[in-house]
Amino acid sequence: MKFKYKKSLFGALRPIIPVRISSGSVVADYEVLIDSGADISIAIHVGKISFDLKVGFVFNTGEFYGIVGQKGFFEAFKIAFDRKNQEIALTAHA
Repeated sequence: MKFKYKKSLFGALRPIIPVRISSGSVVADYEVLIDSGADISIAIHVGKISFDLKVGFVFNTGEFYGIVGQKGFFEAFKIAFDRKNQEIALTAHA
C-alpha cells in the first residue's frame, strides 16, 4: 500500500495516513502519524489488515491525529519512507 505525505496546517510534510479505528461495534475513520520514535500505537485497520495496538494520541496546534510507533505498527509492517517523492509504502509482514 502506498500513501502520500500530508501537509500540516503550517505547511510541513508529515507521514500521516488514513486508517479506521474500532472498539467493539464503534468504528471511525481517522488519521495517524507514522513515528519511528514513538513506542506506542493505536488499534487500527490499514487497508484490509486489522490488528489491535495500544492507544496514543496527540493534539498539537490545532492538528489532531493518532500516533503509530515501534510497538505493534512497525512489528506488523515493513515501512519505507520516501521523502523525496512524498510517499510512504507499507508491506504487511507475513
